[in-house]
Amino acid sequence: MIALKTALESLSKKRPIFHSEADFQHALAWEIHCQREDARVYVEKPCPLEQKHAHVDIVAEWGEHRIACEVKYCTKGLAYDEFHLKDQGAQDCHRYDFLRDLFRMERIVKSAQAAVGCVVLLTNDGLYWRTPRPRRTATIDAALRIHQGATVRGTLFWGDKASPGSKRGREDKIPLGGVYACRWEDYSRLGDKPGDEFKYLLLAVGK
Repeated sequence: MIALKTALESLSKKRPIFHSEADFQHALAWEIHCQREDARVYVEKPCPLEQKHAHVDIVAEWGEHRIACEVKYCTKGLAYDEFHLKDQGAQDCHRYDFLRDLFRMERIVKSAQAAVGCVVLLTNDGLYWRTPRPRRTATIDAALRIHQGATVRGTLFWGDKASPGSKRGREDKIPLGGVYACRWEDYSRLGDKPGDEFKYLLLAVGK
């Protein structure tokens, strides 16, 4: 986790913004390699624990160490220089996907395929890190919230009023084994307009 956080801090000075999730994934993988030249770094490495064609975004190995990492890049609409970010919305679905990846990392670490498993979410959408208003705590994704200061644990799932459309492709409960405190870190600031600030959340699983 320390190596990954160091790589993110270094990368933020070179690449404060990315075109896409794939752009972020490849840049982070390269930065890990730059930070540890003795590391073997793989992108989209097959994961034998899961169904056919399942992959882990980044795997880094050096000596006896192996780190597995899933990355998410969830954006608010922004035009900056040659970058044109889409307003992705669907924050509830993206939170589910992020936490499902956290559960995947728990399984990977438990099976000894990696010593540490990490999930990283980079975003310029404050709806992810801001504390929801009290009247919003009963929303369909209340159990999936990952705002600053939140703690995620136990079995996570949609609220009772979630529609089949909201849950499509995300019908399984997420039975986390660990307890994770959400501490968002500053990544970059491009200006003073909404969407100009990027933060990241890094959660790690270790034995």
